[in-house]
Amino acid sequence: NALAGKRLDALYESFVIFASFGSSVAVNECDGSKFAKLMRDSGFIDKQFTSTDVDLLFTKIKTKGARKINFDQF
Repeated sequence: NALAGKRLDALYESFVIFASFGSSVAVNECDGSKFAKLMRDSGFIDKQFTSTDVDLLFTKIKTKGARKINFDQF
């Protein structure tokens, strides 16, 4: 589906923008603080889904021992 492909491309672009925040080059891996910023700026964090939940989610999806996630893990 072409629409799904465009949406996936847009999601990937957003991921890279947040992962690259503060860097002079494009980055395709996201650390916990940038993942939290993405979630906060996207409006996902509220009284029921807190920043602690975001940290726990990030810890669950990243590879054990890793400090960053890639787009596939996102």
